[in-house]
Amino acid sequence: LNGEDQFPKHCTPLKCYDGGRKTDMNLYYQQICDGINDLDNGQDELMCHEQWPCDTLHKKCNHHWQCKNGLDELYCPSSYYEQRFLKYECNRTKHYCHRPYTGDLECMPIDKAGDNVIDCLGSTDERDYCRLKYPTERDRRYRCWNSSDCI
Repeated sequence: LNGEDQFPKHCTPLKCYDGGRKTDMNLYYQQICDGINDLDNGQDELMCHEQWPCDTLHKKCNHHWQCKNGLDELYCPSSYYEQRFLKYECNRTKHYCHRPYTGDLECMPIDKAGDNVIDCLGSTDERDYCRLKYPTERDRRYRCWNSSDCI
């Protein structure tokens, strides 16, 4: 499902261009628009929502939201963690959500994810905000409640 079986040994790293100059940095296709700046200037993460589909085979079910609403992580098989520790499973069209005031785990409909309203602890339903604000800082992926701070 990650593309390795479809393109074995035929994939080569992409050469990157930085302001018209070729860089020494090689990127794999999977690194483009994955929410992590691999290039100092962030070129590998620019205009992703406009030009790159977020729900593709190599981005599907990898536990990282590439789509603003997490569509690429729906209809995925349950993880070991979900099967072992959660009391119930969300419908495959919904995301897990810990409610901010109660901490209760609920299943949130996809239309509530990525709508710029924090419904879940850590803003796990609004993952684009901190990722776009701090693209190179993986430890700042969760937004504080009623604040613009990312931790």
